[in-house]
Amino acid sequence: MSQVLEEQRVPAANPTHSSVRDEFNEFSYSPVPIVAVTGIILTLLGSMALFLWIALPIALLGALVSLLALITIRRSDGAYSGTLVSTLSLLLACSFIVGGLAYQVYLYKTETPEGYQRISFYRDLSEKGIVETPYSVMAHKDVAALDGQKVFLKGFIYPTEKMTGLNKFLLLKDNGQCCFGGKPKLEDRIGVELKGFTFDHTYNKVSLAGTFHLNKNYHGGEGLEPLFLLEADKCTLSASDF
Repeated sequence: MSQVLEEQRVPAANPTHSSVRDEFNEFSYSPVPIVAVTGIILTLLGSMALFLWIALPIALLGALVSLLALITIRRSDGAYSGTLVSTLSLLLACSFIVGGLAYQVYLYKTETPEGYQRISFYRDLSEKGIVETPYSVMAHKDVAALDGQKVFLKGFIYPTEKMTGLNKFLLLKDNGQCCFGGKPKLEDRIGVELKGFTFDHTYNKVSLAGTFHLNKNYHGGEGLEPLFLLEADKCTLSASDF
C-alpha cells in the first residue's frame, strides 16, 4: 500500500522544460544557397563597372545570378534563406550597370574639345581603306575630305626604342600590333607630331586633338612611313573607353 502511495507522489515532469526541449528539437537552420553567395561576389566585383566598361558584363552576370538565387530560395519552401541578401545584391548589380553606362555616356559626350570633330579611327579611316594604282597610293575620297580639318580621335602608341619624352610617334587603331609586334597596315597608322609638348609611351588608349593631313610626300616602300598625318594640339589618356 505504501509503495502505491509513493508512486503516486512522484512529481510530474516540468512542463516548461519539456516545452523548451520540444522547441529546440523543432529548430532547424536554413542555409544560404551557393548561387546566392556567388551572386554577391559577382556583384561586388561588378562595382568596378562604375569606372571601367569592361566590368559591365561582370555586373550583369551578378544581377542574373542574384535573380536566379531569389528564384531558387522562393522555390525551396523554406529550405533556403537569404532572400534579403540576394534582393540587395540584385538591386546593387542593376545600379552598377546603370551607373556605369551613364558614366561612360557622360565621358563620351564631354571629352571632345570644342572646335574639333570626333572621328573614328576604325570607321572613318581604317575601314575606308586606300586606293592603290600601278603608279601611286591614294587615300579614300572620304578620308581626303578630312585633310586640313581639326579632328579628335583615339588610338594606341606604337612602341619604339624611345619610351619617354616623345614628340613624334605612330598612332595605331588598336593595341594588337602594339603588344604582339608586326607591321601595321598603311590605313591602320597615323604619323603624329606633338606641337610644343611631349608625351610618354603607354599601352593604354590615348586621345588626340589636332589637324589632320595627308602626306603629300609619301613614297611608300618597306618602312613605316605614314600616309595619314596629325599635328596634335592635345594628347591625353582616353577618358572614356569608346
